[in-house]
Amino acid sequence: MKKLNMALMLAFINVMAFAQEKAVDANVDLNVNDGSGGGSFPWMYLIGAVLLIVLLFALLGGRGRDRIVEKRTVVKD
Repeated sequence: MKKLNMALMLAFINVMAFAQEKAVDANVDLNVNDGSGGGSFPWMYLIGAVLLIVLLFALLGGRGRDRIVEKRTVVKD
């Protein structure tokens, strides 16, 4: 059964690789210097970084606060 599964998986990967190879012949016209790319909006990267930091603090910042520590002193005679 393992050999059959491996053969089917490799055949599927082979078909996907050949399908991607055929797309190389497509002619695509890219206009790189139009100024509307992501590089012209550095404030978007800034907002994304701030949101990521806020999300990390929200997820990781509350650890250790909900812990209850009990201290007992036992004196034996």
